Amino acid sequence: MDTTQYIVAIEIGSSKTVGAVAEKRSNGQLVVVGIESEPTLNFVRYGCIQNVESTKASINRILLKLSNRIDGDISSVYVGVSGRSIHSMPTEVQHSLNTEQAITKSLLDNIKSDATRNSLNNYDTIDVIPRSYTIDKIEIRNPVGSFGTDIKARLNLIVAKPSLLMNLKRAFNQQTQIKGLITTAVAVADAVLTADERSLGCMLVDMGAETTTVSIYRNDALVYLVTIPLGGRNLTRDITALGIREENAEKIKRNLANPLKPAADPVTIDNIRSSDASNYILARTGEIIANITAQVSNAGMSLNDIHSIVLVGGGAMLKGLDQEISDSVNISSNSISVRIASSIPSQLTTATTIPNIVENIGVMALLIAGSKQIGYDTCVVKRVYAPAPPVQEADLQIVTERPKEPTNQKKPSLIQRIRDRVVRALDESDNENDNYSS
Repeated sequence: MDTTQYIVAIEIGSSKTVGAVAEKRSNGQLVVVGIESEPTLNFVRYGCIQNVESTKASINRILLKLSNRIDGDISSVYVGVSGRSIHSMPTEVQHSLNTEQAITKSLLDNIKSDATRNSLNNYDTIDVIPRSYTIDKIEIRNPVGSFGTDIKARLNLIVAKPSLLMNLKRAFNQQTQIKGLITTAVAVADAVLTADERSLGCMLVDMGAETTTVSIYRNDALVYLVTIPLGGRNLTRDITALGIREENAEKIKRNLANPLKPAADPVTIDNIRSSDASNYILARTGEIIANITAQVSNAGMSLNDIHSIVLVGGGAMLKGLDQEISDSVNISSNSISVRIASSIPSQLTTATTIPNIVENIGVMALLIAGSKQIGYDTCVVKRVYAPAPPVQEADLQIVTERPKEPTNQKKPSLIQRIRDRVVRALDESDNENDNYSS
């Protein structure tokens, strides 16, 4: 019996949908077997599904490609949740116990369930992320195993518009079930942030095509999460103001040597001066960076509380973006380091070529998150091929065919046919005379 365990993940974005499959080995090692993608530019906007049927078709094509890589049928998937309405909502829950008793995981799960009742009516809760716990007025990071009579939990609810989750579920059919919904930004943070970054204060910036998700961590906890409706595609669309199509504008953006520094001696690309394109890119990038850094104060913090900024996502591949952000946040005496998460997460190994690590970090993070939830289950049913039954001698039938008359003989002429009839008539007359004589 085949006991190979597989995890399958799907990330739906504004520019493309990405799927991945990984094998979970018996030693816990997670090996990426394949990654496939399909464009979604016309039916997913700001990370939210607009056309369910088109999205479903692209997902089915991805799953078919992945299933062929592992010779199995994909029965379930982990799906990343991201998009314009995703954000965190702080809340507190307090439980007073009758007597001093142990704080158990079951009790904490009940507290999380209570917290979801405090969410707003027009949002669905995707996840509940603990921020801190206080037992009998003493703050404890990991309360399981402690004893007390009073517990207060400070939590972050991750919420989204109901339509976002509804269309996600509609995009999957009965043959492929959603095994779990995972907040993509939280999964990425778990995969790429170091212990020091989470502890000292870090801003994770996931810049996609049409949205940028900002997550802030400090003291090993998620402090704040928000999705900004700006991304790399805004830069591309700005360049189209120069009188070119979006496809050409995207090519120019990618081919500029330094898109954030207009050249003194501009070159011409597709009849567009590089300096003109750079001016548009620089202006919009400045707006995006301003919106990103503004989230620090929105979280009730200052740049002094931020030790590092980590960039992921396709928009983060803009040449010079990391340096531009560093120059922006370090104008004063700040010493904030900025890096791009461009390596495969340490929790993974790969048996295939990853086409673009920075762009595909999200789906790889979902694989890691799924592997922690899956237990002993699997997302793939291996195909079983029954051997053909042996042919018995008794089952063989010998068929003999009558030889066919040659078909290439010439048809007799009319004179020949008349002559043949006269000969047959004379023969019959002779036979009758013979019979009469006898």
